[in-house]
Amino acid sequence: MGRKLIVQIGRFDKGYTDKKKFIYKEKEFETSLSSFALSEFYKEEAKVFLLYPVSLLLNEALVKVPDGDSFICKVKDLLENSDGKEDYFKSPENLFKEHPHSQKAAFAVMHSLGSYQGFDLKTNMSDLVLYIWSLLTHEYITKGFDELFVDIGSGLNFYISALLEAFRYFMEWESLYNLKNLKARKVKGFIVYSDPIIGTNKGKFNIYQYPVDFMGNFEPPTEYAEVEQGLLKRLIEESLSEGREYKSEIKKYINDFFIMFSAFYNAAPLILFVNNFSEVSEINSALKGILERIFAKYKSNWKESPYLQFEDFYKVIVMLGFLKGLKEFLDSENIKPRGYATVEEIDRFAKSIKSIGLSVQEGLIKTESYNNFKPKDIVVSINEDWQPLKNLLKAYKGAGEDEAEESIDKDKLERNFFAHAGFLRDFVEVKKDTLNGGRILIRYKEKTIDEVKKLLRERIK
Repeated sequence: MGRKLIVQIGRFDKGYTDKKKFIYKEKEFETSLSSFALSEFYKEEAKVFLLYPVSLLLNEALVKVPDGDSFICKVKDLLENSDGKEDYFKSPENLFKEHPHSQKAAFAVMHSLGSYQGFDLKTNMSDLVLYIWSLLTHEYITKGFDELFVDIGSGLNFYISALLEAFRYFMEWESLYNLKNLKARKVKGFIVYSDPIIGTNKGKFNIYQYPVDFMGNFEPPTEYAEVEQGLLKRLIEESLSEGREYKSEIKKYINDFFIMFSAFYNAAPLILFVNNFSEVSEINSALKGILERIFAKYKSNWKESPYLQFEDFYKVIVMLGFLKGLKEFLDSENIKPRGYATVEEIDRFAKSIKSIGLSVQEGLIKTESYNNFKPKDIVVSINEDWQPLKNLLKAYKGAGEDEAEESIDKDKLERNFFAHAGFLRDFVEVKKDTLNGGRILIRYKEKTIDEVKKLLRERIK
């Protein structure tokens, strides 16, 4: 059935440990949280992840009651004086570890908005969404899960709204991260809710689930020009306070994304057999590094969230996840850089991308593959030495093909490149592999590879 992650906003209110009877899939469970009922149903396959607002333990009404359970007493002892409260804000996780619900679940602390016991706490929706989305993404990358249940049965609307938004962003991101599983969704998502509990005398509460299937679009989250204009400087140096060396490291992955994405989207696949790209494990490490730095920023001040630029982080997190999805797709098709490709491999690639919705690109690649490498008069002219495609086409098509692409203006060069699926006759070389059945090999001239990558990156605009 696969591993389940059940996420819910944590509670600390009157009766927070009282058990209630929940019914899920016709089975009854007596627990204090609906997420625990789901966990008991799925047993070892399930993990509950609670999100505690940092303000949760500053509940004046609760900590002022004369008698309370041991955890309430610990909260009262800590928060009775200003020093205790200041200590709490240095590392609130230490106290939340003692929360009775934390004994049965993993948890994370979130920022809060409002005034609590003399403290003015500040955050905003975009910071909360980014933080929760990052938590879900990090959990998925490091530990994995096959089903995600977002339980909206507790918490205030502000936090529930942020949780649902983060859920949507995660599901869209995951569909690109697991691109090769696009038709058979890797992670299934559900919104979970129960019969109303507050203000009712009902003895049993049904738990319901609603399936959701948010999908990311096969399009870049930004254009390459924005990277050149300082996207990574803002994110790495200004928001995360990291140096230029780390910025250069991340830029390598972002460059890989633009080249690889453009090769798919703009139907120019030969570079995928020529250029060395980052491995899946390296991409995951880079993504985890960004997420962990986000967490460090949030944890540096629990009274006020860092007000990160959501759009900047959205673009980079999506690009890194999408890059992993594209690279994993190539790996699954056994497409590896070795300096050249066979015509059959180009055709197989074209067929494979139809499964991820790129039917137009499939058609263009197949048409250009046939026109450039399959007419009989061209095939018989190919020998066992590398020769420019230009020479073969000139002999086949005649003098009308004389103009050298290397000498034409940039705009026309770009148009020709993408109109012919990247098979520019001045850029491409061809030979016959006589040792392996006479298959036709194609490659870019070494001196044109950087220009090809530049054309691909700058096409994303």
